[in-house]
Amino acid sequence: MAKFHINKHGVPAPCKAKPGNCPLGGDETHFNSLEEAQVAADKMNEEKHGIIPGMREETIAYMNRKENMILDGLSSNEETTIILALEKELKKFKGLLKQDDDWFWKEKVNTIYRIFEKMGYDKEFVDKHILSEE
Repeated sequence: MAKFHINKHGVPAPCKAKPGNCPLGGDETHFNSLEEAQVAADKMNEEKHGIIPGMREETIAYMNRKENMILDGLSSNEETTIILALEKELKKFKGLLKQDDDWFWKEKVNTIYRIFEKMGYDKEFVDKHILSEE
């Protein structure tokens, strides 16, 4: 029977190693189904990173209130992946906007803020909690 583990990226994957030779661990790190591995990965990633790495506790209540129609059906791991990708792009375009105050960069920044809004995060929340390292 195929076993599944959580790979180095925190994502469930089939284990292709021979029994006892997996570099990611033994029976304690392997699961009988992809679904079991996904549940464990979600729990592990939430414990390790929270919903978003570095997010403060005060934001949990806000996130529980938000209506996230776009995100219905996504796991917290999938939602975190989307948010981190948007964060990276927003930082990139804000940096380019600082270098060149061009309408194109402004539109890219505004588009990403609109996506966050559709996900239930307003601009103030994004600036305070998602881009807090800036």
